[in-house]
Amino acid sequence: MKLEQCLSFSAQSIDRILTSLQTSTTTGLSSEEVKKRIQIYGYNEIKEKPLSWFSILFRQITNPFMLVFFVIAFFYLISRDIQHTVLIMSIIGINVLIGFYQEFKSEKTVRALKKLLIIKTIVIRDNSRQNIPTRELVPGDIIIMYPGDIIPADCRIIESNNLIIDESTLTGESSPKHKSNDTLATHPEHFFDAYNIGFAGTTITSGKMVGVIITTGKETQLGAIAYLTTKTIKVSALAKSTGLLARFILQLILITLTISITLNIMIKYGTPAFSLYNLIIFCTSLAITAIPEALPFVITFCMAQGASVLAKNRVIVKRLTAIEDLGSIEILCTDKTGTVTENCMHVSHIYKDNHKALLYCAYIIPNKTLVGKNNLGFDSAIWTALTPEQQTQASTYTIKKEVPFNPTLRVNLSLGVVDNAIIIIARGPVELITNLCSQHTFDIDQLNNWTQQEESAGSRVLAVAHKTFALNEESHAQSFLDQPHDMTFIGLVSFIDPIKKTALHAVQKAMELNITLKMISGDSPTVCKSVAHQLGIQDHIDQVITGYEYAKMSPEEQLRVSKEHALFSRITPEQKYSIITNLQDTALVGYLGDGINDVPALKAATVSLAVHDAVDIAQQTADIILLNKSLNDIINGIQEGRKIFINTVKYITITISANFGNFFSLTIASLILHYLPMLPFQLLLVNVLSDLPMIAIATDTVAPDELKKTGTFNIKEIALISIIFGCVSSFFDFIIFALFQTPHNPAILQTCWFMSSILTELVLIFSLRTKLLFFKAKRPSIALVATCLIVAFITIGLPFTSFGQNTLKFVALSPRIVGVIMSIIILYFITTEIIKWFFFAVFARKTHN
Repeated sequence: MKLEQCLSFSAQSIDRILTSLQTSTTTGLSSEEVKKRIQIYGYNEIKEKPLSWFSILFRQITNPFMLVFFVIAFFYLISRDIQHTVLIMSIIGINVLIGFYQEFKSEKTVRALKKLLIIKTIVIRDNSRQNIPTRELVPGDIIIMYPGDIIPADCRIIESNNLIIDESTLTGESSPKHKSNDTLATHPEHFFDAYNIGFAGTTITSGKMVGVIITTGKETQLGAIAYLTTKTIKVSALAKSTGLLARFILQLILITLTISITLNIMIKYGTPAFSLYNLIIFCTSLAITAIPEALPFVITFCMAQGASVLAKNRVIVKRLTAIEDLGSIEILCTDKTGTVTENCMHVSHIYKDNHKALLYCAYIIPNKTLVGKNNLGFDSAIWTALTPEQQTQASTYTIKKEVPFNPTLRVNLSLGVVDNAIIIIARGPVELITNLCSQHTFDIDQLNNWTQQEESAGSRVLAVAHKTFALNEESHAQSFLDQPHDMTFIGLVSFIDPIKKTALHAVQKAMELNITLKMISGDSPTVCKSVAHQLGIQDHIDQVITGYEYAKMSPEEQLRVSKEHALFSRITPEQKYSIITNLQDTALVGYLGDGINDVPALKAATVSLAVHDAVDIAQQTADIILLNKSLNDIINGIQEGRKIFINTVKYITITISANFGNFFSLTIASLILHYLPMLPFQLLLVNVLSDLPMIAIATDTVAPDELKKTGTFNIKEIALISIIFGCVSSFFDFIIFALFQTPHNPAILQTCWFMSSILTELVLIFSLRTKLLFFKAKRPSIALVATCLIVAFITIGLPFTSFGQNTLKFVALSPRIVGVIMSIIILYFITTEIIKWFFFAVFARKTHN
């Protein structure tokens, strides 16, 4: 719909709009009518262009590493060497298919996971309130929205109570706007002037809205500008680090190859053995052996597998790279309600002689106004405590106006008619409700003592007050809501929310993983302290930082307490953001939130987590969604993230160590020998075969001690290990060179070097996969062992086949030579184990000191 058409609804009366859309605020649309309108207007969604299989395949083929393979194949083709051209193209096909399979599988995983994340909207249909998937909305639907909800389609506001909407996603204007249901006198010309239109994609920050949808899907103003197609892409810490490492490797390779080509020309130019054509192909192939081109496959495979594991535990990953960051979390910040507690409250005690009257007044607000996601958690407990007669009576309470709960006000008010009188009910924390009441209606010392006693036991306390007006004083009563005062205090209700059985185990596991837990809550200091005592969170347990105290601190003091203290209570949204920002000054932080008050902190955190029933804006902001609101699931997710990070770093360390050794050995040998130490297509085959088990590293087991450390990418340590074990590899390469090089039969050395290059890399996997000695380490995964055995069998058997001899130019080795190679491989493995033990022993001492 064009903007002018959309804005024209601002100047139309509500009755006229409802009539034109053939709908009603009381009955809504019928199910049959909805089906017809879906056929006409389609589903309420702005479809993202899916990543097709062809796009993935094209990206694999145009990978820079693959282009190098194509260059080599082109050289063979123009020299009319069809056999080796086909061989190189086969190698290209294998690499492309492996990469395509992993990326396509990951894309399917992400799509499948996203299908589990269905945002719903409260709508009136068939004369009843229903919670339906947002995509099923049609023009004419009557929707009801609360703070934190994202408006799902363009709508005309027909009821509003203290409604404030953040339209920054649409207009770029940072200040939220007050909205109303008043009909405008003239047709507005801009978004900014349409005060009675709710636009798709904007967020309700305060108040309640009832609206009628006027347009959906791509016809909305959000769809017209295709805003949802633009996304902020977070780059993980591992991706940044591997990018730096890849640039370093490429620079080193280019420098080495330039020197190698120059020296080869200087030494061999003019001799019968010199061939610039063969030298260029050899050096190009050599470059491929040094580049960890399987790194994208391994990272993608690790993340996709991790996402699948987490999905089985009902943890949905929206951004695959968030799995890497999840393993790097050092500090986890969370509210307590529903995460460490059951979020299944029941009434514990009541401070009031007339229990029935108190419970009835405490319930009639949520019965009418707090439906759906913004339910405060007390409602079902109060409902259960009511008698059947009171439950029936509560339904007779007619709402006239309300002030819904929001994180800043922290009190909700309701104006309604019951028993021929207007009654205003206020509900909220004790200190705020008593401020609204006349002093003579309560004894503040008694209230504080009772509240302190209940909160010390871990209970939450809700205060209730009321004000009564005559029926002819409705206008006065409505203005009273703006500045409530002199209300009559009714009483207090305490609620117990038991600690989850899994929470104690989760806290213990978090401590084992060296994860610092911080509780940032809206509850009172006493409740926070009680819950923390039960969970065993002991750091600075006797001092809880309140939002009031935090606000009075200087920025330097706020930075200090954010890092030193574990418990924060009565914290505002701005203070949550400040705490997370302060913590990220020196650590990677995860934050779990579910309300609109959590959104700033979610955006600031390294990894943002939300539960599936969180407000819409929290779900959209979060990187990871929990289908179960459980601290245990989060800790398990962090552990899984660490496994993925560790296995990825394993691959990088092993492949660079092995590749560097081969690269430098072959470079030096090419200067000494009058023939190539290994033919280009043999080098490429080494590359393909050695990469196959590397991908299986993603499935490898991880030692418990390794999981205690956060995933940190130490480039210096990896570089040092690569240099040391690269030199060890080169040393054993030259043993092969010394034993098997012959001036008249190059194929013997080439075959032996081919076999030893792959086998040494296979045993290096089992050495460097853990810092412990091989016999003390946790057993490798079955997939890793099986893949290595298959590759070893192919490597040893290939020279004895006609294909290996005729096409790959290998020769069948005698049993004695094979025995010598196997002995060298065993000696190489023992040597790497000794050097590894010595290296990590020294490295650990230096780190400890």
